Amino acid sequence: MRKRDFDETGRLFSVYTREIGKITVLAKGVRKINSKYGGILENLNQVRLSLYHGKNFYLLQEAQLIFNIQTFWQNWPRTLSGFQVMETVDRILEEEKVVGGLFELLEETTRHFITFKKTDWLATVFYFNLLKLLGGISSFNHCSKCGQKFSGERGFLTSRLSLLCQTCLDPTKQILETVEGKLIQILNFLEEEPLARQLSLRVSQKEIQAINSLVDLYQRSAFDKRLKTIDFLCRDNKPFKIGAHGRTSHQGELISDVLRENLYL
Repeated sequence: MRKRDFDETGRLFSVYTREIGKITVLAKGVRKINSKYGGILENLNQVRLSLYHGKNFYLLQEAQLIFNIQTFWQNWPRTLSGFQVMETVDRILEEEKVVGGLFELLEETTRHFITFKKTDWLATVFYFNLLKLLGGISSFNHCSKCGQKFSGERGFLTSRLSLLCQTCLDPTKQILETVEGKLIQILNFLEEEPLARQLSLRVSQKEIQAINSLVDLYQRSAFDKRLKTIDFLCRDNKPFKIGAHGRTSHQGELISDVLRENLYL
């Protein structure tokens, strides 16, 4: 999910595992030119690791590549969506806490990154499903207080990512956002359907941005975390353009500069 340099030739990796959840792994010597693990230990790759306990970190003994996603980084929208997935997992989850179903969700999501074209929607759906696995999402088809079904009217998002109707709205309680009827329908669909069906839903860029904003409002309220990728995605950004030599620029900046200054590194 994340990597950062450690000492002269080592590197620290944030890894999500099936058995023990999110952990930090130290790979000694991995930055050497002749390291056999340099191309294996890359963001969003699925790998099999042999580890042993060190004083402060898990230490890498062996690494075997299972699924390589590296062609995905050649495309700017996919890169941006990939950073959203990585930051969401790394920032929200605690160390060594297993979340049931998350490993399988990550596995399915990374494979969709290769072929699924609307990767911003894929990342948004992943974000929603992660919060659902963490138990933070209530039903969106009825008022969480009185049980009345919504039939096109607006609802009011609470700090538990549930909706209240106008009748049950208490001005003294924390309301994060007003949610219009069409968005309620999309959220309800995401709550009830599996990933493959969620991805088949036709949504506009404006709706993706609105769902990102709503889910992030809840996430900030529940976990007190600000995700840089979501902040970046929810801005009113100008379109990205492909510059000379295949470099991607944004308002005159190279892709690497945009990533370093705005996103999760």
